[in-house]
Amino acid sequence: MNFQNIDFNIAKLFVKSCRLSALQAVVNANSGHPGGSFSSLDFLSVLYLSRLIHSNEKIVVSNGHISPAVYAVLAELKLEDKQDFIENFRQSGSKFEGHVNRFVNGCFYSTGPLGSGVAAALGMALAEKYFKTNKKVFAVLGDGECQEGIVYEMGHFANKYNLDNFVCLVDYNKVQLTDSLEKTMPIDLEANFKAMGFEVLTCNGHDHQEILNIYQTADKSNKPTVILMQTIMGKGSKVMQLDGENYQATWHGKSPSLQAAQEDFEFLKISESQKLELANHINQLDIKINSQVDFPSKINVGENRVYTKDDLLDCRTAYGNALKDLGELNPEVLALTADLSGSVKTNILKKSKPNQHFEVGIAEQFMVAAAGGLSLAGAIPFASTFGVFMTSRARGQARLNDINETNVKMVSTHCGLSLGEDGPTHQALDDFASMESLFNTTVIEPADPNQTDHVIRYIAKSKGNFYVRLGRHKYPVLTDKNQKPIFSGGYLFDPSKPTCVQNGNKLTVLTLGATSFEAQQACLVYPDQVELLITPTLDSAKSKEVLDSLKKTKNLLIIQDHNSGAGLATFLAPYLLENSIVLENFKSLGVEKYQLSGKQKDLYSLNQIDKEGISKQIDLILGKL
Repeated sequence: MNFQNIDFNIAKLFVKSCRLSALQAVVNANSGHPGGSFSSLDFLSVLYLSRLIHSNEKIVVSNGHISPAVYAVLAELKLEDKQDFIENFRQSGSKFEGHVNRFVNGCFYSTGPLGSGVAAALGMALAEKYFKTNKKVFAVLGDGECQEGIVYEMGHFANKYNLDNFVCLVDYNKVQLTDSLEKTMPIDLEANFKAMGFEVLTCNGHDHQEILNIYQTADKSNKPTVILMQTIMGKGSKVMQLDGENYQATWHGKSPSLQAAQEDFEFLKISESQKLELANHINQLDIKINSQVDFPSKINVGENRVYTKDDLLDCRTAYGNALKDLGELNPEVLALTADLSGSVKTNILKKSKPNQHFEVGIAEQFMVAAAGGLSLAGAIPFASTFGVFMTSRARGQARLNDINETNVKMVSTHCGLSLGEDGPTHQALDDFASMESLFNTTVIEPADPNQTDHVIRYIAKSKGNFYVRLGRHKYPVLTDKNQKPIFSGGYLFDPSKPTCVQNGNKLTVLTLGATSFEAQQACLVYPDQVELLITPTLDSAKSKEVLDSLKKTKNLLIIQDHNSGAGLATFLAPYLLENSIVLENFKSLGVEKYQLSGKQKDLYSLNQIDKEGISKQIDLILGKL
């Protein structure tokens, strides 16, 4: 698809009408970001009119606060109702949110936190390249936004994989929120992007002919490209433009008053004949823009692997094996890792299908954001790193993916005290709680390699975001009294149901993850007294099976390799109250404070989440009965 010539007289009317509706929306809301919206409307409008309406190629506006400009363009193209936008922008219940919202037709990714959008856009470009669609992906970002570290992470990746189908448009108005770019944090955009391997072009961002010419030049580049659009904040406004020319931040995030805006309302008004001319032109366009996402529906999960009682295996290796199986059966399955492929075991897929494995370097934030973009372009990305990096460094990107309702599979290894010797900086002890607090992300912590295999295949075929929490150390496969693996044979993973490993009538023990093996060893000593339930998700902990068990025993012991004050017990407590479950005895075993380095076995013992510590707690509770 090439850039097509446009009627510049129509483009001029189009931009003027967009500026008017954007201003009306902001003034009506008495809230918004008009300055950047006005500075970007010329190059945005030319991009849509000359290409995007014909190609339906993806565009992500990473500086999402210029949503008035984006919504105005989409409304002018009649993809959305203009009056609805003007009257309900930033109003409760309206999809026309203050920042770009993916669920507005024509928006491909919800943005707001600066830098994350352009990283997601690059993920989309990677998908288009991988699937050989011959489509480009465009990203708009502000000049101040380029101060974000994730922008540099994005640039390095674009260069490494030579994503020549990726074009960045920087609104270079040299003003950011608090002051000018020069006074706030001066950066050399041209030098920085050149250092990252980009083709760097410059353009008058308000001259439509020059803009179209530079787009056509960029289209021929054999490298990722950035166009520095030289613009003026508030361009086209009698009220705002002068401040923009003087690099004043007055109108970055402030709406003109209704009285002050009257001059612009008159200045931006177009005649009835011009309105008709513009409307007739738009009606004749074959607009193909459709941002609806079609997630992969037919995924071959293959046959479950079975690990026996003689297999001493860590769950991360079981993950790597399952990922390899999935990748060999489904070209949509891609793996991303941040300089840890050997540790998180994505290297198993890499050896089998190297073109389905992407190394992002030490750039966890970019990895998770790019995974979001990949998923919205038809891939099934598995992003893996240590739990502490996924949920501390990349939590913001995971949250943005959560808002976008993407399809990202975050699999973290080395979680909890299972990590051992690396010490408190690397022991993820708050990650379950951190990710469980997201609205559209399911947290799963499998108990052994067999359950891990089931979980990985389950999340591959299930639409949505998942966070899978895995430990590091090896331990035996969980087996029943006949020494057969518990999570094999007829077992099917269901995130809403726990697995009852042992029946009892005096004490309910809930556990998940690596502590499941320790708990089982402790509970075996108390047949018929202790009921052991393995609950890999919060939904399974809130299940009827758990409620029935607690109604029977009225005593509860929770065990997990996590901060005991912010994990399973914290989320479960309100549910028990809502269901009028009154416990006679309750204890949550976990980690009470940061731990120093040590072997996993010693750290489990120190925190009483090993077999011996659990046995002591069971004795204490049973002794009270």
